[in-house]
Amino acid sequence: GLDWLRLISSGSMMIIARPEKKTSLIKGIKEAGIPVAEIGRITDASLGCMLVGKQGTTEIEPPGSDELYQAVFEN
Repeated sequence: GLDWLRLISSGSMMIIARPEKKTSLIKGIKEAGIPVAEIGRITDASLGCMLVGKQGTTEIEPPGSDELYQAVFEN
């Protein structure tokens, strides 16, 4: 029942790059043997933080405490 959008991301890295640099950046990371995926884009801040997927669009609220903390210490 944990919200995967609220879990910590230990061992992962998010890189923000200009659109014209995206293809070469992804290629270089893949060539280094590191798994990489494009997961989103930066838009106007007035739009908020949204998750857009096959099931539709969901607004992502600012995080409170981490979900893993709740699972370990509150249960």
